[in-house]
Amino acid sequence: MITKTVHEVLGKDTVRSDGLAKVTGREKFTSDLYLRNMLHVRVLKSSHAHAEVVKIDASGAEELGATVLTVDEVPDVKFCPRLVSTPDSTFKDWSVLTDHPRYVGEAIAAVAAETEGDAQKALEAIKVEYKTHSAYFDPLTAYEPGSEPIHEQILLEDTVVKPERNVACEVHITEGDVDAALEDCDVILERTYTTNRRYHTQLETKSVVVRPEIDGGVTIWSTTQTLHNSRLLLHEIFGLPMGKIRIVKVPLGGSFGSSIQVNTVTPIAVAMALKTKRPVKLTYTREEDAHDHVSYGMVFKIKLGVKNDGKLVAGHLDAYLDIGA
Repeated sequence: MITKTVHEVLGKDTVRSDGLAKVTGREKFTSDLYLRNMLHVRVLKSSHAHAEVVKIDASGAEELGATVLTVDEVPDVKFCPRLVSTPDSTFKDWSVLTDHPRYVGEAIAAVAAETEGDAQKALEAIKVEYKTHSAYFDPLTAYEPGSEPIHEQILLEDTVVKPERNVACEVHITEGDVDAALEDCDVILERTYTTNRRYHTQLETKSVVVRPEIDGGVTIWSTTQTLHNSRLLLHEIFGLPMGKIRIVKVPLGGSFGSSIQVNTVTPIAVAMALKTKRPVKLTYTREEDAHDHVSYGMVFKIKLGVKNDGKLVAGHLDAYLDIGA
């Protein structure tokens, strides 16, 4: 006798536990959090695709009562926000703040004030003098021989690497004698395809709340899926003991890959909280968020060889992945 197994979940319709709160607007994201005595942070971002900061005049912001955080006040530690399990193949070229921005929207300073409006006024009072450099807006131009390097050097784990033709890494895979196989084909088809960068457009923009603790540690509420990777990276940047870095999981309005890392708002807010010794909150606008993270654009150069009967014989592919600056 065969008995039919009755399942409580398998084969049945289920209701998303977070669905109702999100579609009705009741869900509480990081940007909805508020702590007593909390300061609001705004970030000064580069208006140039490639430049050096010659001078920052923050006196106007300080006269408005804001606290200003500059590159000289944050650890000079290069890191990769997408900390992975293979550190020996992870390039480190990010900074908490920089005086050499390499893309529009890269953070060069931050301000904190009692309200978000006051912080925005202080941000607008800062004057910056730039020295601009050549910039590239597609990977093939950046890859041309003799192209000016965007990064003079980057770190591969702890090894200094000088990128040639702005290439972070290359992978070559060959199966069989492709050239010989192509010569034996009846038809050769060559095409170039491109995909654009794509913004994830998750429900909420990147946001973080950081509370400094009396033991010298921090408690963090952040839009991230990687709590322990975030703890490890913040430990490496700021030198805080792992046991003093607590990250509280907050609901996400979708990620699509944009929150599988330490988001750039988090180290900036941690640095500001440690400086002011007060809780701080940093939430990006939608425009700032679109500059902060995108899915990579790609260029594919394809050469295919086929027989007259339609049989695919051989192919050659050059794929250029635009991971940005």
